[in-house]
Amino acid sequence: MKPRLPIHLLYRYLIYFAATVLLVALTRMFLWVFNPSLFPNFDFIAFLRVFSGGLLFDLSTFCMMHLIFIPFLFVPYSWLQKKGIRIVRSALLIIAAFLLMAPNLIDVIYYRFTLKRTTFDVFNFLGTIENEMGSLSLRFFIDFWYMFLLFLALFILSVFLIRKTLFSAKFKELKLKYKFQFPLALLFTAILLAGGRGSFEMRPLGILHASKVAGPEYAPLVVNSTYTIIKTYGKKDLEKKSWFSENELSQVFTPVKYYYSSADTTRYYNVVLIISESLSAEHCGFLNNGLDSYTPFLDSLSKQSLVFNNMYANGKRSLDGIPAIVSSLPPLMQNPFVTSMYSGNDIEGVANLLGHEGYESAFFHGGYNGTMNFDGYAAAAGYKQYFGKNEYEGPESDFDGRWGIFDEPFLQFMTKKCSSFQQPFTTCIFTLSAHHPYTIPTALKNKFPKGPKPIHETIAYADYALKKFFEAASKTKWYNNTLFIITADHTSELYSDCFNSVPSNHAIPMLWFNPGDNLLKGKSDILCQQTDILPSLADYLNLNDTVLAFGNSVFDTTSRRFVIMMNDMMYQMLSDGFQLLDFDGETEYRQSQYRVCIEFERMLSSPYTPENNLRFLKAIIQQFNNRAIGNKLSKQ
Repeated sequence: MKPRLPIHLLYRYLIYFAATVLLVALTRMFLWVFNPSLFPNFDFIAFLRVFSGGLLFDLSTFCMMHLIFIPFLFVPYSWLQKKGIRIVRSALLIIAAFLLMAPNLIDVIYYRFTLKRTTFDVFNFLGTIENEMGSLSLRFFIDFWYMFLLFLALFILSVFLIRKTLFSAKFKELKLKYKFQFPLALLFTAILLAGGRGSFEMRPLGILHASKVAGPEYAPLVVNSTYTIIKTYGKKDLEKKSWFSENELSQVFTPVKYYYSSADTTRYYNVVLIISESLSAEHCGFLNNGLDSYTPFLDSLSKQSLVFNNMYANGKRSLDGIPAIVSSLPPLMQNPFVTSMYSGNDIEGVANLLGHEGYESAFFHGGYNGTMNFDGYAAAAGYKQYFGKNEYEGPESDFDGRWGIFDEPFLQFMTKKCSSFQQPFTTCIFTLSAHHPYTIPTALKNKFPKGPKPIHETIAYADYALKKFFEAASKTKWYNNTLFIITADHTSELYSDCFNSVPSNHAIPMLWFNPGDNLLKGKSDILCQQTDILPSLADYLNLNDTVLAFGNSVFDTTSRRFVIMMNDMMYQMLSDGFQLLDFDGETEYRQSQYRVCIEFERMLSSPYTPENNLRFLKAIIQQFNNRAIGNKLSKQ
């Protein structure tokens, strides 16, 4: 009879293992269940491939989370049944159950905003919004209460499973001899170590394997969020690359640009850069090919502006977008540059560039000072003044209760401040109202269209705020001598089939408007990105200065057009001819055609092979990594 006891115990352990892995798989698939529109053309075959392929990640996650229990396996079984040790084991198992499920369920909602599984850098982000955490947490709980109830039900089920398997009453008096326990301990140790590694090959299982299983469009359904958090913990932001020699590297790609023409004059326009929170091309009537428009003012302004139809955000977070726009730094690492170990580096910036020409400069953001380290980053990028919630001079009723000052009053505040600056000046404002929980002033409720998503009402409000800003600015002395650039930090919750797909889920507007330049009008189909803004400014103003940028001027017709992004730890590059290159940073790459949601009058075909595009992408990565590591991200 005694020899059967280890077998019975093994049976209980296997039940716990199999049931827990299936629960992790279930919570992983909730990302699709609650967001089917984000994964178009997801048929039954794709479901089977995603579900089965993801089980390897779920198993690996289970094993990594349970590595802490290896010492317990070798403690004599009779000792394990003592009350103190049982309490410790129970607590650790309950924590493990929480960590296996909670990140997946949180990502059911959070993924709508980031379009990627959560990685460990989220904790750096949370550290930058300490002032907002309390009210935002409550608001998220109220808006997404059903996810909390779902988690509670699954968590209770997990605790029940633990009690019925690992802590079954039948085992309390079990007299398991150590000669039986020891081989069981060795067996489970081997399973946990091998399972945690996820592979018997030379390289262990990695996040990028998910793209091999189901392609980049469904990779987030293959990998689970607990796995991505564990795998990105403690990772170095960047590694030095040596794909090319220094001479060869500069020939393939160099970030050092010089656009000055002695045949032209330098134009000392004021420069006002407006970064509109979460404004997607999908929202804009002048870009979305017939979908409902939530930007009537921008639609009208586009007729007097140079509009870029083929514009993309380099990332999916504000912490990605601001450095890309202001300093031409793409988000090519796990941590955002603003919170990375390189945030103290010398960097380029619109204000740094124009400061050399005698421009006064200021950065505006209506949020709490210190939010996301924007004030520190603005100073590093050369802005001499910062105006946040602390500096706002209006009534407290203009505070939205969570993020900061509503867009309309804060833009009016900026207008007054600009009127006090000496010309030429450059300012940058990052708006905030079009951000969850999507609050607008009480007096303006029911004034704007609701739309299929809660964000649409606040997008319409943000557009209204811009209208009021331009009305006020047009009455100032500096207006007719000012270049306005309007773009977005990233896209938001998407709702139409086309804009849900890669890369249109990164499509944002960009308008260049200058009431003093009648030639700055029309539409451009040129492929462009946020990192093109800084070099484009140097070119447009004809500055006799070099600029270090990971993009090209949109006015330079001879430069190679590209857009670079990083999603789920995969480098991605768009090139002319609707080509999308995916690269894992080591050896695996593939190129495919992509579709766009905006009709173009003319689109250049790609003259480059996949191998040539990969070579170019590697050169960009090597320049970025090695310069960031060596503190060479500025021309100084």
